Amino acid sequence: MPLRKLSIAGIRNLASQTLFPGPATNLLVGPNGSGKTSLLEAIHVLARGRSFRARAMDAVVTHGASQCSLYGELGMAESESRVHQLGVSRETGGGFRYRLDGESVGAASVLAEALPLLLINSGSFGLLEGPPRVRRQFLDWGLFHTASDTHPLWRQHLRALQQRNALLRQSRPDARLVDLWDLRLAESAEALNVKRQAYLAELSPLVVQLITSLSPGLGELRLSFYPGWERDASLYRVLKGCRDRDIMQGASQFGAHRADLRVRMDGRPAQAFLSRGQIKVLILAMLLAQGAHFRQRRGKPCLSLVDDLPAELDDCHRRRVASLMQEIGGQCFVTGTDAGPLLDAWAGTAEIKLFHVEQGRIAEKPLPTSAKENDQ
Repeated sequence: MPLRKLSIAGIRNLASQTLFPGPATNLLVGPNGSGKTSLLEAIHVLARGRSFRARAMDAVVTHGASQCSLYGELGMAESESRVHQLGVSRETGGGFRYRLDGESVGAASVLAEALPLLLINSGSFGLLEGPPRVRRQFLDWGLFHTASDTHPLWRQHLRALQQRNALLRQSRPDARLVDLWDLRLAESAEALNVKRQAYLAELSPLVVQLITSLSPGLGELRLSFYPGWERDASLYRVLKGCRDRDIMQGASQFGAHRADLRVRMDGRPAQAFLSRGQIKVLILAMLLAQGAHFRQRRGKPCLSLVDDLPAELDDCHRRRVASLMQEIGGQCFVTGTDAGPLLDAWAGTAEIKLFHVEQGRIAEKPLPTSAKENDQ
């Protein structure tokens, strides 16, 4: 379901206000520092309970305020009987309240299930240039939304990892207990990585298809999975063999918590030789493929936040990205400093709403006549 109503209070430089986004493409334009990214951040907080720009909510809450609050309604139209209501209140100092359909919920994961969200911004470059943790999060986003039976595995694996690491840090670890948690860590890690590999096997053809559509001739793309230890070895045996070193380090050096996704173009690490623009196109293909796979598996689209799409993309690539996003479907919020390139990219496509952002205030603007004609 698209976000049809959004009420904001206490988010950065945004004024308290209520918006009524369109169910398809919402273009947000305005000068730098006007609040465009803050609006995307507000939607992200509503969907995940946290910011994508700051770890602590103190940086997100308007200066001088003690909390921020968000309210959203999910549904196709005002007449639709099935409407979900989401509410988030976050306080400076860490307090929070989450609500779904009027009921309090204790975990942000409940919000994420109600409002599945993909974020594409400058931080997305971490998919190729960042640490393995970013790529594990990429895979685990897909598992969270398309394979709910993975959730118990995550909990089992986290507990086993925490227990083993706690033992390793003791002055004289009990060998029998370490052996027990070696076994439990190995079992949960191997089961989790089976899920990750299966997800990647389903996702890879979609990524290849989309990168071919976005940049024909860029090269032969291959995505491969590194499980976090030697592929042909038993993790239990690996853990036993490296126990002394792990005790010295005070942490487990091998396992699913060290897994990685490796991205190669023509047999070479993609980030090593692609240009900044080519990397952005490849990342867009990977993230849009996630959206397409989500729709295939769940029968509905997710919401997409795209910050500063025009940056590092020429007119041709912007049009191709817009076309693919329309094919995949779903509601999207796209920012840029100039309406022209965005309207040109989405010309002739589905319903568009244009919003102007200025000094924290967001106002819907009529589409230029040419854009209206193309939209019909």
